[in-house]
Amino acid sequence: MNRFNLFLVFLLPFILKGQGIVEEIIQVDTSFITYQVIYKETVGDYFQLKKAVFASDTNVVAIEKNYSNGHQNGLTRVYYPSGKLRIKALYGNGKLQGEWTLYGEDGVIITKGVYNYGLKNGYWAYKSVKTYGRYKKNVKHRKWIKKDINNQKYKAFYWNGKKKSGSTIFEENYKTHADTLFATNSSDSLTVDSNQINIAIEPYYILTMKHIAQNYYFRKASKDYFRKNKRERAKYIEKYVNLNKDVFKFNVAPVITPIDIAPFLITEKLNKPTIDSLLKTNGTSLQQEFLSSTFIPANGFSSYTTDKNSTIVLYLSKKINNLLVIDLVEFPTIETNFNYIENYKRTDTTSLRMLFLFNENNEIIEVEFQKKIW
Repeated sequence: MNRFNLFLVFLLPFILKGQGIVEEIIQVDTSFITYQVIYKETVGDYFQLKKAVFASDTNVVAIEKNYSNGHQNGLTRVYYPSGKLRIKALYGNGKLQGEWTLYGEDGVIITKGVYNYGLKNGYWAYKSVKTYGRYKKNVKHRKWIKKDINNQKYKAFYWNGKKKSGSTIFEENYKTHADTLFATNSSDSLTVDSNQINIAIEPYYILTMKHIAQNYYFRKASKDYFRKNKRERAKYIEKYVNLNKDVFKFNVAPVITPIDIAPFLITEKLNKPTIDSLLKTNGTSLQQEFLSSTFIPANGFSSYTTDKNSTIVLYLSKKINNLLVIDLVEFPTIETNFNYIENYKRTDTTSLRMLFLFNENNEIIEVEFQKKIW
């Protein structure tokens, strides 16, 4: 190091101090960021507004704080170096007190919640990761909800920071698609052998079965479809939902099934716009393709049964044009050595049909339910 550079090393701290550069440590939820800023002005006497600019660009406001009686009180704003609002927070007597909001540079809210004397308290929404729930004195308390990439809804219940029940999605090692809630084989792609026919259990089949097992909206739609009145619907939930594990109880037919999509073709307008457009354009040809397929053994499906004693059986079709049809059939009984193919042809059962539309990454983007006419 030459003498000039050595001189700068010793001189720089004095230059920074002379310019009034301050390192501000800013709390962002449970982490912290550091800004190098210069406080440019203080407005007011008892009620003060202190404004700082970025040391790297003194034309951009970095922080605006409000003080009274010597304490940080009222609204504080923190900005990105681009000038966009990053954090809006309320303080009381130097502590976070009230609503706290974190924004992305695009202006979209990332996280929003409430502090009480510096502790998280009340409802918090982590919108970027689709997680919502309440805190009590800085720990999770009561019901929490989380949605995965496909908007499947999961719930957990906490009491004073301790998880009492709920989905494994709330555990740190949760993986959105690679995991499975099912008791048996949990790999993303299984290969089974039936009469020398090898069938790969594709990830989109696993994702569909996970949706049936855990999706709240499916559960509500199915009870309204299968049961006519409130009392019967309560019994339906009691029979087909494991409330402790928050899992719908069903069997899975070990076969890929040709399933009729006629109920969706006769409906004037479907709820899901992309599926509606797809069927309006190609409905007849899709119907022919689904029905022209044959029953194909897929014993690996059985690994994803959530309750072998359930009298509701899930049948899955081939995926055609990113569209998958499922038929949820309620049988009077499920006997030993139940013949899933022969029983599928019975006329004394009730069934709910659903269409799953996937994108090119095999993520569910729309789900359409068969409409019930009582």
